[in-house]
Amino acid sequence: TRTYTGLSQTMSDSNGVQKYDGPKLSVLWLRKMKTFFDSMGTGYIQKADFERRLNRVKNKFPNMSFKLAKRFEHIFLNILWGEMATRGGDTGDSRTIDFDEFANNISVNLRSENLPVFEQVLEYLVLSFFKLIDVNKDFGITVDEFEDFLFIFGLPEVHVKNGFESIDINR
Repeated sequence: TRTYTGLSQTMSDSNGVQKYDGPKLSVLWLRKMKTFFDSMGTGYIQKADFERRLNRVKNKFPNMSFKLAKRFEHIFLNILWGEMATRGGDTGDSRTIDFDEFANNISVNLRSENLPVFEQVLEYLVLSFFKLIDVNKDFGITVDEFEDFLFIFGLPEVHVKNGFESIDINR
């Protein structure tokens, strides 16, 4: 079993590395994965990509508390890289993951036996990001705050308006 440190939950992975036998990724999803995770355009994912995203958070939000900074270090390096991307395998600086392996590793979370824990992990991630980007602490996200969120993942400003409209429940 794999443990999401700090969440006190385990996810089933009975044979170690498991192959994903579901549908292949569409070209669209491969492009999205490259945009979100291959931050250096190398054609594969590595720990440095997650460190780069973490540094974008620290640079964009220099006044965040020490506790919140440690939470995001945990999210990017332990959860997103260490557990989801690598499935708890080699997490060293030289480890590289191609997009097929990444999709396989992420898909393990979608198995029915893993969904309850995966939902808790996602809730932790969403609440953490919300707490970070709700700069004015009004329990809502403005277009400007949403733009700051997209900046973390290196997305261009052109996507802000459409992205915000797709999640805005106050329209």
